[in-house]
Amino acid sequence: PILPSFVYVGVFLSAIYTAYKGKFSFLSFFPILCIILKELTYFGRGEMLFSTLEFFFTFFLTRNLLNREKNIKFNFSRINAGISIILLVALVITAASVVRTSRGVKENIRGSSQQLKQLEENFIITPSVYFYLSSDLGVLNQYLIEEKETAKIGENTFRGVYYFLSKLRIVEEPQFFQKGYFIPYWSNTGTYLREIHADFGILGVYLIPYLLGILLTWLWYKFFNRKNFIVLAILVYLNIIVAFSFLMMVTRLNQWFLSLLLIIISLHFLNKLALKKVNIE
Repeated sequence: PILPSFVYVGVFLSAIYTAYKGKFSFLSFFPILCIILKELTYFGRGEMLFSTLEFFFTFFLTRNLLNREKNIKFNFSRINAGISIILLVALVITAASVVRTSRGVKENIRGSSQQLKQLEENFIITPSVYFYLSSDLGVLNQYLIEEKETAKIGENTFRGVYYFLSKLRIVEEPQFFQKGYFIPYWSNTGTYLREIHADFGILGVYLIPYLLGILLTWLWYKFFNRKNFIVLAILVYLNIIVAFSFLMMVTRLNQWFLSLLLIIISLHFLNKLALKKVNIE
């Protein structure tokens, strides 16, 4: 289960490489293509979005850093960037649509409007896609109404940690999928506030987003002052939490913890290799 997560190290490094070279190439998107192929074999879509967000956050933060350099001019082809980004987004959307149709998702949603029903035969924009983007607040509302879920402290937010401890037989293995609700279509994602509330109560709902904002701001200034790529990795992954916040607490995914750890370890070894090379020269 660890080996596939090394692809996220490739996504991170390819984004830095692309920002430095000043143009997109096949090498820029090769790690994301690997993740798309893996997801197609498992009929999954979450990692497609995860890897795409990781790439773009890393790329734009690195470009912002390079643009601040006064001694060296880092030019970038806007035409190349525009075309490449459009092609990548189109590829991810198409792959996600293929997975959705392969799953045989029911598009006839009870209570949908006539305008929504007209999209049932559409390949990309369908009633289920509309529902994925709008159902999360409904699920959060239903979760708060029923109040039937119980969780250990941090069990959802730090599911990866609980999963690791379960392998050591310290705790029970947490559920992979969240409880779903019919609203009137089955859905189990209720924004990241649902996991925060289940784990830490109403105090966590107020405190955690506030602390997340403070930490992001502090890391932003630290990255641009120290130009440290380990700080960049943490900053990127915290931004991924914000990007997924309308959907779920993305730290539920083992990939969030595991890939970040692998990136930090890889950067440490790459830094040692770079210093060794400088000393030899």
